[in-house]
Amino acid sequence: MFRAVTFLSERFLREAQPMLDLLPEPVLWIDKGYEVLWLNDCARRLYKPDSSFCYSSFHGLDRPCNELGEPCPKGQAESLGTPVSVIHAHLDRALEPGLFRVVALPIETGGVLELHISLGSDLIRDELTGLFRKEYWLEIAHRGRELLERLELPYSVIMLDLDRFKDFNDTHGHLAGDDLLREVGGEVRRVMRASDTGCRFGGEEIVIFLPNTEVDAARQVAERICRAVADLSVETDEGSSGVSASLGSYTAPPVEPLLDSLRKADEALYSAKAAGRGQVVVI
Repeated sequence: MFRAVTFLSERFLREAQPMLDLLPEPVLWIDKGYEVLWLNDCARRLYKPDSSFCYSSFHGLDRPCNELGEPCPKGQAESLGTPVSVIHAHLDRALEPGLFRVVALPIETGGVLELHISLGSDLIRDELTGLFRKEYWLEIAHRGRELLERLELPYSVIMLDLDRFKDFNDTHGHLAGDDLLREVGGEVRRVMRASDTGCRFGGEEIVIFLPNTEVDAARQVAERICRAVADLSVETDEGSSGVSASLGSYTAPPVEPLLDSLRKADEALYSAKAAGRGQVVVI
């Protein structure tokens, strides 16, 4: 059985450029050597390429994604000879990460035509807390740490867990628990800095990535969040009620992998729980 192979021609790409310039999503022509040969108008406005190579300009990497163990839509589309769809994080002109579904179409002479479809906020935000979803946050944090490593700058991770939240739900009901999570998410978004990125990591656990942040600055952010959560309350059938939060903070050297830092922040969090809850522990 033979697989159907679909390739675009270079002639088609040149003739289609005026039409592709009208699309509201970024479109790029990338050759087999990862060099960006052409961008449509949307891509030129969204991105600010610092080199001619896609992995450097849009990912901030010094080599292709597949050499770093990540899926590369270009490489997959070329090797399979068929369109490929992969979710990737890209950096915009302000070096802010965004999550895109990348559709790569193979070209007969090598390389691909890529369409970058931005994922809407309803797909990347947790509906209760308004913070990012875990999967999107991991993409941002991984990319951010890689950039900080090249700049030789540290980063910090804060992990928060609401104290006795299960007891709160058992006493007041899950609707009240949802109300409380909304309030907590709002306070976290209000208190953390514009450069920080927070997510609902699971249940009542929240994690924050703080780029270029030393120990003392991370401690200050964590302590502000701890106080803000302690001051919160929601109306229940028994009156106003709330919970405290325990937080663990860890500051990592730029070379430390993100998952190792998460484990250390988690250790600090459980030290805060063991010390009596409602406080911040920094390691």
